[in-house]
Amino acid sequence: MSKLSLRLGFWSQEILEIDQEIKRLEWSKDDENKFLHETISIQSRDRITDYSDIILFISLLKRVKLGTDIQNIHILTNREVLIR
Repeated sequence: MSKLSLRLGFWSQEILEIDQEIKRLEWSKDDENKFLHETISIQSRDRITDYSDIILFISLLKRVKLGTDIQNIHILTNREVLIR
């Protein structure tokens, strides 16, 4: 079994949460990838290898309000905003 399939099996609940948040935000795959890159410097979800990164990604997604323009996402990833 590959590392990816093992990861997907262990993280199935987390992947479901990401899917739900992306759907809630009405984002495309490109929007998701841009947010992921801006927040934790990973190009796409399938490149996440650390469990703490996936938990962080979910937490950050939950902070985003519906209607947030992905073009302004850098404002949400500002260090001072994240600390609050």
